[in-house]
Amino acid sequence: MNKLTLVFSLIFILSFSVKSQSNSFFVQSESKYSIEETIEIIKTEAAETGWKVPIVHELHKSVAKAGYHVLPVFVIEVCNPELAGQVLSKINLRVITPLMPIRFSVWESEEGKVMISRMNQDLIGQMLEGEDKDLVLKSCSSADDLLKDVLK
Repeated sequence: MNKLTLVFSLIFILSFSVKSQSNSFFVQSESKYSIEETIEIIKTEAAETGWKVPIVHELHKSVAKAGYHVLPVFVIEVCNPELAGQVLSKINLRVITPLMPIRFSVWESEEGKVMISRMNQDLIGQMLEGEDKDLVLKSCSSADDLLKDVLK
């Protein structure tokens, strides 16, 4: 197991016990809009800024087929072909490809709030060095910008 894989594994395991969002592997924020509006705003922002939305998964519908009835949960996949191409052209960064494309989860809480969950991309970038770190942090920052108009 190489050093980067070990670091990712340890952070993933430890993230479940960490309460602070800045140190957590996952981040969640409340949206100002309904689920449908939130998804549409993210898709529009993506289209206007060079990102693609290859698919929006409707997890609640998938599990309903197995007899589970849960509140709505959508997973939006976003990809910036330019940034993805730069990452994929570096063999040493292919270890992070399970995190591609970047995903945002938009879901309804029991209180009726619309929440957006995502991986803490900055935490991942901090595990890298030099140009690799800069590239991943640039990608993460650009992806987070897609949420700027929907977050409370």
